[in-house]
Amino acid sequence: MTKNSRAVRRKKLNKKRILKYVLSFCLVIILIGSFYAYRLLSTIQNTHSELERGDYSKLRTENVSLMKEPISIALFGIEDYSSGGANGRTDTIIILTLNPNDKTIKMLSIPRDSYVEIAGHGTYDKINHAFAFGGADMAINTIENLLDIPIDYYSTINFEAFVQIVDELGGVTVDVPFNFSETVAGTGERVYFAEGIDTLTGDEALAYVRMRRYDPRGDLGRIDRQKQVISAAVDAASPQKLLLEMDDILSHIGDNVTTSLKTNNMISLLRTYSGVNSSNIESVSLAGTDTRIDGVYYYEIDPVSLEEVVAELKAHLEID
Repeated sequence: MTKNSRAVRRKKLNKKRILKYVLSFCLVIILIGSFYAYRLLSTIQNTHSELERGDYSKLRTENVSLMKEPISIALFGIEDYSSGGANGRTDTIIILTLNPNDKTIKMLSIPRDSYVEIAGHGTYDKINHAFAFGGADMAINTIENLLDIPIDYYSTINFEAFVQIVDELGGVTVDVPFNFSETVAGTGERVYFAEGIDTLTGDEALAYVRMRRYDPRGDLGRIDRQKQVISAAVDAASPQKLLLEMDDILSHIGDNVTTSLKTNNMISLLRTYSGVNSSNIESVSLAGTDTRIDGVYYYEIDPVSLEEVVAELKAHLEID
């Protein structure tokens, strides 16, 4: 065999080895991707919970396309420590409207003590009682009656999952507005916050968003801190970090989240809003006043502010 022919043979063998390594690497990536895809689909299926009303709101004439039309999602943070995990009240109520045309999101936090008519219950009460009285359906009907916009989907998350997911993301960075301390629900541990930029663990983030006793703005200040943490979590959830922590995040979601979003809905949301960060999110607020009725504290929503917020959300949802 000549020197040239041996060189050609070595070159062919090297190409074959490189091709073998590349194919092996691709196979590993495909297997890992398939595993996470299976885990993702399984998790979504396990968390799915239909509303009694059916696929779409009474304020819609038909179902909407997540990739082509604006939609709304109600997010409920459930406080269930006092009830052992059953029939919890919505400590946090956030309405998101998402517009795929300009990739923007409007975020409205409804104060939990807002004095409203509880739909289907025949009473006026704090809005956070609606979920305890009649679950997601009654809570959503109450919100639709208040805001006069369709709520297309909902998700609930309890505080245990909130803490775990924040920790999986490596914490959230916020700008603490003033010095204060607060106990962590469920553990009784007291944490201290100093004014300025700080990165919070899951337990610290939970205490941060729940405190209102020492906030001069009361529930409105608490709502601003909730929005701050959500925006920080959106920025912290980079694709690389989500991939690395996917398995743990999915396990927390599967145990502690329920949603009316189906598998195809989730995929559409990921495709349509994958590049969204906190700069795409605009906060909306309901002005109001503190009041007492029969000795009970309520937040009375200002009717003019309510009218303005409804008009803004309807415009974002492109509803006449």
